[in-house]
Amino acid sequence: MKRRNFLNWVGVGFFATSLPVVLAACQTDTGTDTAGGGDAPEPVDTTPREDGFAAIGRVSELDETGSVSSKTLSVAVIRDPANAEALIAVNSLCTHQGCAVEWEAGEGAFACPCHGSAFAPDGSVTSGPAEDPLGMFEAKIEDDLVLVKT
Repeated sequence: MKRRNFLNWVGVGFFATSLPVVLAACQTDTGTDTAGGGDAPEPVDTTPREDGFAAIGRVSELDETGSVSSKTLSVAVIRDPANAEALIAVNSLCTHQGCAVEWEAGEGAFACPCHGSAFAPDGSVTSGPAEDPLGMFEAKIEDDLVLVKT
């Protein structure tokens, strides 16, 4: 056997034996949360209701992380800094070029990771390059769910 053929077969063998490890590493975890010692929380049903509201997360998640968001609805929800009982829901797409903004609790603003625009909690622009404010949604808490009117 020629050296080139041998090295080709060694490469194919290495690839074939590595493939199961790569596939296992790329799969999402659908089991239980072993770090927390319990089951993962049940997913939220995001199907819009007859009244136009759709659940995007749980109140516990909102309180833990400071915000909840939905990529499919392009909305982000925070507690109103002026009134902790009220919610503020904004369109989570930056008005500059459509990148998803993220709530930065330490800054008290929605920040665009792409070009540095910043928005106040009410969606108004605090620094550009964005010139237009974020759109607003109606939001409320019902049971343990954060609901947004779509």
